[in-house]
Amino acid sequence: MFQINSLPLGLKLISTQQYQDTRGNNFELWRQETLPEINFVQENISHSVYGVVRGLHFQQKNPQGKLISVLLGTICDIALDIRQDSPTFGQAHREILDADKPCCLWIPPGFAHGFSVLSENAIVLYRMTEYYNPDDQICIKWNDPSLNIDWGITRPILSDKDKNGIYLRDYSL
Repeated sequence: MFQINSLPLGLKLISTQQYQDTRGNNFELWRQETLPEINFVQENISHSVYGVVRGLHFQQKNPQGKLISVLLGTICDIALDIRQDSPTFGQAHREILDADKPCCLWIPPGFAHGFSVLSENAIVLYRMTEYYNPDDQICIKWNDPSLNIDWGITRPILSDKDKNGIYLRDYSL
């Protein structure tokens, strides 16, 4: 039923089978037995329009593992390794996620996460292993030149938090 593909940096892409007929489609998006060692404590949904960039966000004291699913539209999802003792520290992985190809992207704790919206609208579901704490959140600049991330858009729509993120070189535990 589910196919798990290992991606660079320890990420996982979990694909599922979609059942489609004249009424629409149906699919299972997630089962606990797929990654039984993972315990989710919170779910969030964001709705964004074309060109929105969210991220690169993470919590320093209570790192969150995230399972990302797109319910509507297409996004360019970015996971940035910020584990300072990791041989892949500072490396980013880019994955295009599309609601028409149901899947989940598993991002373990120790990564900053963000996405840009490539379609007219996107609805993104996040499942997280730790509760969100705004006082613990840090934002790495989405356009940090040292990361050289292709977000797939030319005119980003940003929150003040994302405009004022820090450079990766300025991050330390």
